[in-house]
Amino acid sequence: MESNTILVVQSAEDQRTHTCKSLEDKGYETIGVGSVSEALAYLTLSRGNVRLVLTEYQLPDYSGYELKVRLQELGEIKRMPVVFLDKLLNPFLNR
Repeated sequence: MESNTILVVQSAEDQRTHTCKSLEDKGYETIGVGSVSEALAYLTLSRGNVRLVLTEYQLPDYSGYELKVRLQELGEIKRMPVVFLDKLLNPFLNR
């Protein structure tokens, strides 16, 4: 059976929790981590249990792009789909 687990990589714990909860409400299983290092450690140990990585672009240790590059260097998970999140400022909040 194919996994439907999404690895959520967001540095802010409250945002990560919200993202995971939203995905779980839609029927996905989630794992939340706060850095590229944590994501790589989990993916290395999970051995194919993750179907998609949802990551911020700006993270404390590396960028989301660096995560994608590192995934491409790893054997089994080199074709892992990666979706980048970005925080957009709401122009109406600055008025």
